[in-house]
Amino acid sequence: MRPTGRKVDFKTLQIITWALSAGVALFLTVTSWLHQNETFWYPIPDDHKPLVYIGVVFAGLVITSSTVLFKYQINAIDTNQASGQKLSRYITACITRYALLEGAALFNVVIFFISGSLINASAAVLIIILMVIYQPKRAQVMANLNVHHLDNLNF
Repeated sequence: MRPTGRKVDFKTLQIITWALSAGVALFLTVTSWLHQNETFWYPIPDDHKPLVYIGVVFAGLVITSSTVLFKYQINAIDTNQASGQKLSRYITACITRYALLEGAALFNVVIFFISGSLINASAAVLIIILMVIYQPKRAQVMANLNVHHLDNLNF
């Protein structure tokens, strides 16, 4: 029998965010392993250069837009709502942020796989680091939702 309640929802969010981060890191590791016999310092072919720059610009735009969208969704939460509703909206905001970041990271890993560009591998690593930094924490959730006691959010 599966327990119910907000505690399960918060733990589920933590598991989802770790899984998304680990999935991108694993894909980057496999891609690096496939490129292990090649030198990474060779010049990027001219036909791949636009793709490399598009990947980096896309990563920057997604990092910025995911942060703005997350803050917008958090600010849209009504302070008069019940704690469970606040947490549900917070979970939605987190999953949206992680989906955007994961997409940008995977895009840069694919470009790294195609071109061998360390620039895109570095962009993917940066996004993975951001995903780890953005892991939801109890204190952060309480601050974002403007809740002062742990009992008000049952997690």
